[in-house]
Amino acid sequence: MEADPAGGDLALRLSGPAGQVLPRSPSIAGLAVESPASLGWDRAWHHAMQTSVGVSVVCGLVEAEPMGIAIRQHGKAMAQRLVGTDTIVDAGRLVPGTVMFPFAVAADAIVLVVGDSAEHFFHARDLLSGLLPAVTSVDGTRPAVQAVVVADSGRGMAAVAELRAVLDHQGIPVTVAGWVARDRKGLQRWLAGDRGAGRSVLLRSAGPVVAEIAASQAGAPRARQTSLPNLTEQVNANAT
Repeated sequence: MEADPAGGDLALRLSGPAGQVLPRSPSIAGLAVESPASLGWDRAWHHAMQTSVGVSVVCGLVEAEPMGIAIRQHGKAMAQRLVGTDTIVDAGRLVPGTVMFPFAVAADAIVLVVGDSAEHFFHARDLLSGLLPAVTSVDGTRPAVQAVVVADSGRGMAAVAELRAVLDHQGIPVTVAGWVARDRKGLQRWLAGDRGAGRSVLLRSAGPVVAEIAASQAGAPRARQTSLPNLTEQVNANAT
């Protein structure tokens, strides 16, 4: 689900199963309107669209202002409605105090995507130091929080080690799940539904990251078994 209050772009980047342009509706706007009515969680999928990448997506609104209003007014109701479902939410910049906070609190796992530079590493350190206490409940439980680095293929392992060192030095208990390759060609092939995209550096690097995040769910204090292991199998199958 695309829920970045700054506006969405998945409807512009993705296409339908047959390559057709995705329509403006259904979208998160319909889910936002329905959520306060406490309808069943299964109704949430009525606002999702099938895409060329094989994943159903609830697209956000392209315009930032109506998107921000929808999240601000209905974010808590939407987050509560999605509890117990297997949903990946694109929350944009998840800083303390953001209107996306209800989604973070309700999540089983939070994954911070970090760029490969010292500036990004220290920014992630500062963000996480404020985010961790904000999503920790009174009984001490919180979502599993992990970081993933986006790096060039020759820099992946080094970037992971550098980010780990920055977080460890500050004593921030966050696992760096690994790295995902910066691979624009692979991304374009995947977005186009190209079956050969599974052999790209992008998806081959993503497999171990998905497996690490899935493994973190098994031991999380409040975790349930999610569909992440199935997603791991899907990524690995695409890469063979």
